[in-house]
Amino acid sequence: MRKKTQPLWITWESQVRNRSMSAQLGAHLLELDVSGGPLKRYAVCIARTIAWAWRWRGEIVFVQNPSIVLAALALLLRPFLRYTLIMDAHNAGIYPAEGRSSRLQRVADWLIARVDLVLVTNEGLASRVRQVGGRPFVMPDPLPAITAPAGRVGAKATVLFVCTWASDEPYVEVFKAAELLPDVTVHVTGRSKGRESAFGRKLPPNVILTGFVPRAEYERLLTSAHAVLDLTTREDCLVCGAYESVAAGAPFVLSNTKALREYFRLGGVHVDNEAAAIANGIRAILNDHERYRAAIEELRRILETEWNEKKHSLLASIEGKA
Repeated sequence: MRKKTQPLWITWESQVRNRSMSAQLGAHLLELDVSGGPLKRYAVCIARTIAWAWRWRGEIVFVQNPSIVLAALALLLRPFLRYTLIMDAHNAGIYPAEGRSSRLQRVADWLIARVDLVLVTNEGLASRVRQVGGRPFVMPDPLPAITAPAGRVGAKATVLFVCTWASDEPYVEVFKAAELLPDVTVHVTGRSKGRESAFGRKLPPNVILTGFVPRAEYERLLTSAHAVLDLTTREDCLVCGAYESVAAGAPFVLSNTKALREYFRLGGVHVDNEAAAIANGIRAILNDHERYRAAIEELRRILETEWNEKKHSLLASIEGKA
């Protein structure tokens, strides 16, 4: 069999980390984002995964988890196709259903313990991997490339709240914080699908729901914001908006978790997920904006250097297992 010149990276969804990681590691990206009902989706994804895995037999295969079905399929195929299997495990790959399903958790632990290597974004998740018998490698996301022209930060204070309207995002507290900051415009990204009704009354006039916007417009909002806000109730989650704020040079306001404090340690503030703390964090950025902008540029240089070092270490580790 002809030796492949690059690993294979398989994902069953469209997600930024898959594209950036596969590109940085020189892997061929197979992105199976199939629309339609679940039967069609699983049938197409399973068939195409088997076909591509066959082509990479004896080589190196990365799979994203979630999907837990994809990870399980790749593990079941491994004895026959004899590839090195590396699982890129997001938070939901380590704790499916937020850890509320004991059955799914047993499946996740079984996968973690049996693949050749588990990529995670932070030490908290790595600790869990080791606990269930897996071999972790801590690999945060690479900083994304911002291709749109830099926006101009105007005189009027603006904040970009990076939101997917998921259950771990305290968006109601952000709306309450906006009430405390009437002179600050807060743009909120993502399709809300009516979830803003949880606020219980009309949104403050300084809150603008952007809905889905094209990538170029999203990047303009990033680069023209005085601060980027991204919050989560998950303890071991490095949120996408934090990476984007560093890449865009916009100071951040992030949740006060150990994982976020340790990785994003310059260029912004970390706050508790409640309205007064969020408002105070935004005020802190606005009151000393130039200092925070200088600090986030320093953080960008640090993270790029650290990431490249981790990349070389990961590639050496993979070559040792292949």
